[in-house]
Amino acid sequence: MSDQRLPIHEVRAAFDACVERAQRDGVGARLVLSAPTGTGKSTEVPCWFQGSVLVIEPRRVACRSLAARVASLRGAELGGEVGYAVRDDVRRSPQTRVLFATPGMVLNDFDAYASFENVLLDEFHERRLDVDLLLAIYREEKLRNLVVMSATLQAERLAEELGATLLEATTRTFPVRVEYLPGREALPEPSGLEARVSEALRRAESLPGDVLVFLPGKAEIAAVAAECGHLGYELFELHGGLSLERQARVFEACPRRKLVLATNVAETSLTIPGVGVVIDSGLVRRTRYYGGRGFLSLAPIAGDSAEQRSGRAGRTGPGVAFRLWSPAAVLEPITPPEIRRESLVPLVLMSAALGRKLTELRFVDAPAEHAVGTALGELRQLGALDAAGEITRVGRELAGLPLDPALGRLVVEARGDAALDDVLDLVAALATGRRLVRLTTEHTAELDAGDGSDACALIRAVRKGSARHGLDLQALGEARQNARRLRRAFGRADLPSAELAEEPDREGIGRVALRADHRAGYIARRRKHPTSWSSGGTEVVLGRDSLVSALMSGPEQRHPEALVVFETRAVGGAGVGGRANRIIATCVQRATLKELFAAGVGRDQVTQPTVDDRGEVRAVVQRVHAGKCLGEVERSLHGQQLVDAICALVLRGSLFRGVAERSEERSQQWALAAQLSKLPGGPLEGFTLEAPATYPEWLRERIEQLGVTQPADWQLLEPGDLELPRLPAEIAPLIEREFPLSVHLGDARYRVTYDLTKKQAILEAVTGHVTKPPPASYLPRFQGFRVFVEAGGTLHRVR
Repeated sequence: MSDQRLPIHEVRAAFDACVERAQRDGVGARLVLSAPTGTGKSTEVPCWFQGSVLVIEPRRVACRSLAARVASLRGAELGGEVGYAVRDDVRRSPQTRVLFATPGMVLNDFDAYASFENVLLDEFHERRLDVDLLLAIYREEKLRNLVVMSATLQAERLAEELGATLLEATTRTFPVRVEYLPGREALPEPSGLEARVSEALRRAESLPGDVLVFLPGKAEIAAVAAECGHLGYELFELHGGLSLERQARVFEACPRRKLVLATNVAETSLTIPGVGVVIDSGLVRRTRYYGGRGFLSLAPIAGDSAEQRSGRAGRTGPGVAFRLWSPAAVLEPITPPEIRRESLVPLVLMSAALGRKLTELRFVDAPAEHAVGTALGELRQLGALDAAGEITRVGRELAGLPLDPALGRLVVEARGDAALDDVLDLVAALATGRRLVRLTTEHTAELDAGDGSDACALIRAVRKGSARHGLDLQALGEARQNARRLRRAFGRADLPSAELAEEPDREGIGRVALRADHRAGYIARRRKHPTSWSSGGTEVVLGRDSLVSALMSGPEQRHPEALVVFETRAVGGAGVGGRANRIIATCVQRATLKELFAAGVGRDQVTQPTVDDRGEVRAVVQRVHAGKCLGEVERSLHGQQLVDAICALVLRGSLFRGVAERSEERSQQWALAAQLSKLPGGPLEGFTLEAPATYPEWLRERIEQLGVTQPADWQLLEPGDLELPRLPAEIAPLIEREFPLSVHLGDARYRVTYDLTKKQAILEAVTGHVTKPPPASYLPRFQGFRVFVEAGGTLHRVR
């Protein structure tokens, strides 16, 4: 039974009329519904449809809580008529008519949700990549009803973009007084956060209503709970890592005053009754894009989020909002969509897995071309897409994993490898996005086997770590939950614990990482202090907590020549959310150049090509990575390396002497003739000429066209095969006679350069002692061009 007193019902009649009108026209209805938090839209609107309804809810905690609430209102058992689907937890049956599901669940098995007649995208204002992609897909389906809902939304713009009907509901709100408790900086910052929350709670003692504190993540929630747990409140946590039962507790009545410590899931997704005081940290944890990778970091919220959070204190009566930053701070007015501020790697991968190309989809905010190009390049590097942009087997596996693609690539590469179990535990720890352990503290000495591997230490922490090791216990619990999930996915759930307790295989882990992505190999750069490390792109510096840092600063001063890097983090400039100005390698292990070479890291570079007595082309092939030679071997060549070597031999005159010199001159003649043919009123007007590529480029293409791939093939070549053709017979004499590239007069030789825009020919002496220009009659005609000669340090016009 729904609550007819809720404000959302003021738009029910208009909603029904729109759906009925669309049905008469034989199409699906398109609706944009804007309504403040607390109006009942998320629990009521799904029940207004006649057929089956898929409600796409961005957050797991809201997805499960809303499904439980709707089931309770309808007097139904959860998992029957009303169900939900989130990662690792699905409650639905063939009788389920209203299903709340997270975007990831829908995208990972799109066909399993295709039978729903109505789709409702809730909390669209969060503008996540996955929700934007789902809207781009569903808007193309003409027969399905589609509703987009939000509490804070640029509704008119969205309705116009979708060609949808806009419905707006209102609700009564009470005034909220805003007070500021700044830290050291004007903008929101994490420093001293627990103390400022405690001060705000002291000021709230005499104020009515429960207290809701907005914090950026589980780590900050745990810290504030430890600081403020003794103040006499009934303490509740609210974040996506809690069970459904623990989440439901926050909505129940209790004898004492509530103190709810929540992530921004409580900003719009869920309404907590009885809140009279809001304490807002002004911070959110979200990814930033830097150096081709996404990094999870703290950032200030935007102005629309600040207003939405404050408004939570004014639902049932006048309230107070304490903002833990300065009133002088200038926040972004509107939270930017993820498609404009994050790596598009997940978006490109998800769309490719669904058989869609981004260029064929219409997004509310189109992704930037350069960001799409960067994402395509990254996915090709990971082997997820082929050269044509089509998804590969590796890409399909990555798309099905609840992991960042870079971490997922490690797991996919480890399949079938002896190091699989080690990699699963390592990825489980890294996937938390949090620092599980400070590896150089005395508490964690037994996690370090002296092998110079942060990765192995993390694996040991996941397997046998405890509070006595100084670990972050919340992060440890999350890592172990991740490990159990990955083991189930890879059929390793029944592995005996004794087998898991064995020592990690350092070399095996490094081998997998380097095979998965050669860019994981970093070379030491000791040209400045501290040592930096390069993989051929952006350089990184080593984190102070790394075991390798301890090796380098210890008494033996052990400086590895290379690293395998498993995790990096961007460090911002001034202030939270500032532009990243360096990359810190936070999880690494020492390596040698030999190990990188054995793993196939780097690219082969052909040097010192020669032709031996048997006529075989041989060379020293160096494996180069980040400007460093990892190793070399001398061998006979084939394939592209043979082509490269023959090119080098011809260009330096070691093969077919004179061919390169004549071809270079002809290449310059072709370029000049092509320019003259485009000159209005010029000597070649009426001819259509296109100059070939430069001779080295032409030579490479020519050798490939001739099919030279095997050692014996090149011996079938003749000099004429590799010589650039002359200009056409009707043009060559004119160019050679009237527009030469060089002029010889006695003992002097002049180089001729042409300025076609000014129609000038300039002769510069390169041999001989020239003090004055030669007579004009001695020179070629240079038809239609002014002629200048450099002599005695002066430029003379002679014609």
